[in-house]
Amino acid sequence: MSEAAAGGFFPVYGVCLGFEALSIALAGGNRSLLTHFDAEDTAAPLLFTPAARKSQLYGRMGERVLRTLEDKPYARESHSWGVSLESLMASRPLAEAVDVLSLSADNTDGKVYVSSWEHRRAPVWATQFHPEKNAFEWGDALAIPHDGRAVVALTQAFANVFVDAARRAGPGHGVSLEAEGKGALDDLLIYNTPPVFTGRHDGPDPPFFDQAYVFGPWKEEVVAA
Repeated sequence: MSEAAAGGFFPVYGVCLGFEALSIALAGGNRSLLTHFDAEDTAAPLLFTPAARKSQLYGRMGERVLRTLEDKPYARESHSWGVSLESLMASRPLAEAVDVLSLSADNTDGKVYVSSWEHRRAPVWATQFHPEKNAFEWGDALAIPHDGRAVVALTQAFANVFVDAARRAGPGHGVSLEAEGKGALDDLLIYNTPPVFTGRHDGPDPPFFDQAYVFGPWKEEVVAA
């Protein structure tokens, strides 16, 4: 937030737990903001608010994509906690900071939760659903829509918006090659870590992600499996 207040531009996008963490942070650390919802392993349409089509997030996607997201259960949900509209509006700091862009309903009794919001003054967005999973998670038993429209309307559309915002980020947010040496940026890239094939069907666990980057003490165990 301070970047935006100081005139800089540094986009932030939170997904699922990131949505919850950003919501709690903007609510002043109030963890009671979260409510239990039955939204594990499901996909849902998005119920857009009037603010959605004028937002920086959805306003750039085009009407065809938005109608697809409204009409089809493409948004992959994988959470047991969330933020109800009532809880968000009851938190004055959060309600004053963000515009609610969409709502979704859970599996059990149709309880409605906030599925996306946008900060009013900073390039900060959050979605409770997972746009990345439509293209990149292929576990056999998971309810993830993989048809072409789902990939275009979720994975590609959200990536386009965020990457475009990242391209507009001003100087001062990255590594200075002049100050820290030409290898400083190289050391930070994901290409230094080889991906691990974790989607084997004959492995000890059912496959979820086909590929993963593994760090720390789990690395040898996962590679060996």
